[in-house]
Amino acid sequence: MTDKPQREAVMFDCCGDRLVGVLERPMQETAKRGAVALFVVGGPQYRVGSHGLYSHMAAVINRAGIATLRFDVRGMGDSEGNSRQYYNIDEDISSAVNYLQKINLQNPVLIGLCDGATAVVKYTIANKVSGGMILINPWLKSEQAEAKAFIKSYYIKKLLNTGYWKRLITGKTNPVISICSFIKNLSVSSGIRAKQTSNKKNSDKIDERAFFKALASYKGNILIILSENDLTAKRFEILLAKYKNDISKENIEITYIKSADHTFSRKDHSVYLGNVICNYFS
Repeated sequence: MTDKPQREAVMFDCCGDRLVGVLERPMQETAKRGAVALFVVGGPQYRVGSHGLYSHMAAVINRAGIATLRFDVRGMGDSEGNSRQYYNIDEDISSAVNYLQKINLQNPVLIGLCDGATAVVKYTIANKVSGGMILINPWLKSEQAEAKAFIKSYYIKKLLNTGYWKRLITGKTNPVISICSFIKNLSVSSGIRAKQTSNKKNSDKIDERAFFKALASYKGNILIILSENDLTAKRFEILLAKYKNDISKENIEITYIKSADHTFSRKDHSVYLGNVICNYFS
């Protein structure tokens, strides 16, 4: 008996453009009937994911008896069409979900990393998908949270770094620049001052209130996975504390992976991530 999955290239339509993906089914002996995970990319990535993370996770999930679909959104990888931002791929996700339904794989669990996770949440606002969500180091733009995270993750480490003090004493670093940067971030983190941003707004984007409102109203199970050594995760963690009363629900689970970076580039971290995701399906 082998646990090698059945892999096939698939194509399906999205608004007249052909999307390309890889469907992997577990061997019949280990398959969990109807269980499927749909991986969603966000930024300029294709279906393997950052550092091959999606490919690795798919292999782990397949061995646990779960089918997976990884696909390229329009304008990326092998898919047709024009490229677009993560907040404009609702139609791409919907096309992938519809394809899975046509082959009798209903209610997929949507998995996304960074802005792929944000795209997943945005998609669920307008589309009633109850299969579940796995959100890994979700990306949310918040200047105040970003400044707080930067202070905690950068300045404190810098003050505890003996090399920094040696460079300071020997005149090899300019303390004025660091002090000005610290004051600027401190004022932003406290809400006294907002960073200079463009006045141009995009109504398609999802802000922090809409994001957490979507989590609070979602009926399926949600797993949020955060890396310890990642600025994006730290920023999100600060926002979690801000909205904790809104998302204190039994269907939302939050897991932290110690010392992991944004893409779980170390093998032990990626293995641990795979185990956490498999437990979600158990």
